[in-house]
Amino acid sequence: KGFGFEKWAYHDKSLWRETVNEAVEQDASEDFPFQIKGYDSDNESIQSALKNIAAAGLEGAIHVERRELAQFALHQNPDNQAGMIVSNPPYGER
Repeated sequence: KGFGFEKWAYHDKSLWRETVNEAVEQDASEDFPFQIKGYDSDNESIQSALKNIAAAGLEGAIHVERRELAQFALHQNPDNQAGMIVSNPPYGER
């Protein structure tokens, strides 16, 4: 499988290959310094995410559950560590 950017005129193929090889060599589940949580209101999306997480070997690093994002609260981060929220809202809704 390829990516569209691989056909760009100034794409550095050797740098990309080196980056991919380095990522493959690392065991993604060991010493993962981040906590990733995913929420979705759609159970089918959750099941798909769980399947992909397992295929990537990241079961210990990523937690997903069926929940509305509105239920998320900052107190769920007891260490008050900096974080990031990434959202993909439904089309046509803001």
